[in-house]
Amino acid sequence: MYRITFFKTENEQDNYIIYCERIEHIDILKLDLKNIKDEQDNFHNVWQNYDEFSIHVLNNNNHYNDLIMYDDLFIDDCWFYNNDINLDMKNNWLAESFYNAETFKYLELIKQQKSRMWLAFNEEEKGKWLSACMNYNSEQPKFNTEITIEGNIINSVTSFYCEFAEQLIGIGGYFGTNLDAFDDCLYGYYDNLKGVTVTWNDFDICDFKDKDIVLEIINNHAKRIKLIKN
Repeated sequence: MYRITFFKTENEQDNYIIYCERIEHIDILKLDLKNIKDEQDNFHNVWQNYDEFSIHVLNNNNHYNDLIMYDDLFIDDCWFYNNDINLDMKNNWLAESFYNAETFKYLELIKQQKSRMWLAFNEEEKGKWLSACMNYNSEQPKFNTEITIEGNIINSVTSFYCEFAEQLIGIGGYFGTNLDAFDDCLYGYYDNLKGVTVTWNDFDICDFKDKDIVLEIINNHAKRIKLIKN
């Protein structure tokens, strides 16, 4: 579920909110709305009063996480086709970065909540998956205290980020997309991470570039995270 809030540039308090089940992007931003028959008439009458909008996604903690904020997207045109509201927007570098990363496509995959879906992806696709996870679950209030990561499925540092985050947080979990971000997450969630035990199965046969650095980073936080190598 997505929440889209429309604003007036001169008055941010004057807004109009709609909800949609899916967002697709091809050449325009395509919103597949819930309860479209009730919403369409209302929106058709009011959309021209608003020139900016923000997008939020409902994550697995039942919290609307910010995707793109109100001062980033500008409405150029709007029309209806079948059960969709179609928004054409002015060129914007942040929006383009979302589209290049196929963020909405991967958010739809995350919403299926299938365990370790990322295993079927190549390295580029795993990177896009992690980018979508960051937008889906960047605000994380709680973690699993005992987790097991499977070394026999980790063949790259990107795979490690996917496996670690999913076991620690859940499907769509985010805990960094590079070594610096992984370390930053360990520091940033200082209080919530106390008492976490990580069991790393098949540790010895798990081999990937930067494994030693990952291990060093975890060991630097040994007072809060206990690592068991199986």
